[in-house]
Amino acid sequence: MTSLCLLWHSFCVYQQREVMRCHLFTFARILAVLILSTLLAFISGTLFAAQVTLTWDAVTGQSISGYKIYYGTTSRNYTASVDAKNVTSLPVTGLQDGTTYYFAATVYTEAKAESDFQMR
Repeated sequence: MTSLCLLWHSFCVYQQREVMRCHLFTFARILAVLILSTLLAFISGTLFAAQVTLTWDAVTGQSISGYKIYYGTTSRNYTASVDAKNVTSLPVTGLQDGTTYYFAATVYTEAKAESDFQMR
C-alpha cells in the first residue's frame, strides 16, 4: 500500500510539473506575441511614412523635356529633388508624417537648361 501511495504521489508531482511547464510555455507564447505586436506597431509607424501626390499643368509652347520637383522642410531651402521626366503628376513618398513640406518645380530642356523655381 505504501509503494502504491508513493507511486501515486510521484505521479501527482509529475502531473503538477507538467501543468506548470504547460502554463509557463503558454505564458511565454503570450509574452512573445505581445512583444512582437508592440514592435510591429512601433515599426509600422516609422515604415509607413506620409506621401503626397503633386499635379501641375503642362508647360506648352516651349521645347520642354521634363520637370524637376524640389522639396524640403524650409521654404526656398530644398534638400531633395525628384526628376518627374515629362509627366504632370508625381507621388512623393518617404515624407515624415506631421511635418510641413515646401515644394517648387522647374522645367528643363533636352540640353538640360533648367528654369527658375515656380513656387506655389
